[in-house]
Amino acid sequence: MNRTLASLWAVVGFCSACHLEPTGGRSVVDFIGDAELVVLAEVIDVSYADSEGEVQIPHTYVTYAIDEVLKGHYEEPHRNLVLRLAGGVGRLEIDLTDLHNETLPAEVEVDEERGVAFVEDAIFGVSETTLFDPGERSVLMIRRNGEVQCPLVGCADGRFRVVNGFVFTEDGRELSIHPNGEIVVGGAHSLYEVEHNLVGGYEVRYAGGGDASGSGDGSEGEGYRVYPAGESLRLDDFLAWIRLQVEAESNIGGEVPSLAVPNLVPGEPFQVPAPTAKPFGGLQEAPVVSAPEEEGA
Repeated sequence: MNRTLASLWAVVGFCSACHLEPTGGRSVVDFIGDAELVVLAEVIDVSYADSEGEVQIPHTYVTYAIDEVLKGHYEEPHRNLVLRLAGGVGRLEIDLTDLHNETLPAEVEVDEERGVAFVEDAIFGVSETTLFDPGERSVLMIRRNGEVQCPLVGCADGRFRVVNGFVFTEDGRELSIHPNGEIVVGGAHSLYEVEHNLVGGYEVRYAGGGDASGSGDGSEGEGYRVYPAGESLRLDDFLAWIRLQVEAESNIGGEVPSLAVPNLVPGEPFQVPAPTAKPFGGLQEAPVVSAPEEEGA
């Protein structure tokens, strides 16, 4: 049976401004400078856990095998690196008075006496975050792991996807190197890795992407694009470029991280500040969320 759960995507409304650091207008060089740790890594496991305390918030643990450390260091480098991000899969309790002419799906449990409804295995989305799937490779710019709701500089902006040997932004925009040596963000591409994700065993599909025309940052990106259509900056070139930036940062007396980035353990109890936004913002019809067909169905 193929069960569509689009209506069970929970808008929990975590306050992105509470824990995310503003990064508008910054360059990739700035991101490297702000990062405590920069790595090339592959996702090998994704798991979920709720925070403890008065308000229990679903979180996602992402475990990475590290291919290369480009800047900084992390605790227990002999083992895989584990980051924790707000959002994931959990039990959603909805005050029925928060519903505005919305119809609850049949599978939602309703307690009329208490005036609440419960959604098991609801997917909690967090604005400005990113989803990771096992097998995906990325260049990550990491900061304050275990302290903030998204331990990447600029959150989604601090992740660069590696697809078929090329590097793209988190949302699938191509990269190139401007003649002045800076990274230029170009046109969007319809990448499977961007438009399909697994969350708690459910497939989340986003409609998006586009062609390779136009510039993503308002600059003259089209004129500076030196890679064939459909491609982006090659991984080896991007890594070489980052190494140069890290070396330059060190040579001019830039901040060199002295403390190791915390390496978390999935399942260990943890607490986070309660979100300041309203905990329920309505049932959405998108993105499309569905479960794989069950055997024998």
